[in-house]
Amino acid sequence: MRATFGPEAFTRRLELEGNIFWSFAPHNLYVTGTRVLVNNQTHNAGFKLCPGRNGTGQCGPVSRVVGAYQPHDFSGVKSIVLVK
Repeated sequence: MRATFGPEAFTRRLELEGNIFWSFAPHNLYVTGTRVLVNNQTHNAGFKLCPGRNGTGQCGPVSRVVGAYQPHDFSGVKSIVLVK
């Protein structure tokens, strides 16, 4: 999945094993098992993982650390939300 919203979006991305998300919005995930998530966003942008589609359900806290995260089991994760 790729969505581009202007040239500044190039430095604001989040990658999950080949899935790259560019916009500040919910994105549905179609992955299961253990994966590595990489946050390459800038300007203190973050993300949160949600158990429901379209960013619904009791989402986790916003994470803003840039770089690769520890492997995570995404079996119960249905969407990811990029936040400013």
